Amino acid sequence: MYHVQFAQAMDTVGQVAQALSTAGQLALMQWVAGYQQTLRGLGVQEELVRLPVAPLSCEASPGFALLINSYTDRMEDTMSAWFRAILAQDVAGQPQQMSDGALRTPGVVDFFRMLNEQVSVLEEISLCTVAVVLTTCVERQGHLQAARLRLKAGRYA
Repeated sequence: MYHVQFAQAMDTVGQVAQALSTAGQLALMQWVAGYQQTLRGLGVQEELVRLPVAPLSCEASPGFALLINSYTDRMEDTMSAWFRAILAQDVAGQPQQMSDGALRTPGVVDFFRMLNEQVSVLEEISLCTVAVVLTTCVERQGHLQAARLRLKAGRYA
């Protein structure tokens, strides 16, 4: 019974997830992950550890999923803004020549360093969440990189 009431509380939180700070969203997701780990430690079967769909919840988007989606959207926007700034610096600057003669720009390295930092934060919460954020960010980075290459090709044509 307590587990269902907790799921109902998470549904309520999920409905207002956009109003929470990023730190608040992370804290809640970490707490839920800890709660689920405690249940596992008590020997509760895995299918019972997952939050049930609360009686008044929308089955398509239970509260915890809404919370994760809100955080994912926020981090996706943040990472995209960071990458756009890095990309603008890469396009404006000259490539660095490496000792082997290859040319490179530091932007992609910076982007993946920041992405790795975000992934390490999310690893504590859920591998599924990490996969969603990582896939979205890498796809966007690929699209922006392709646009950058088209822009550079146009400048040198």
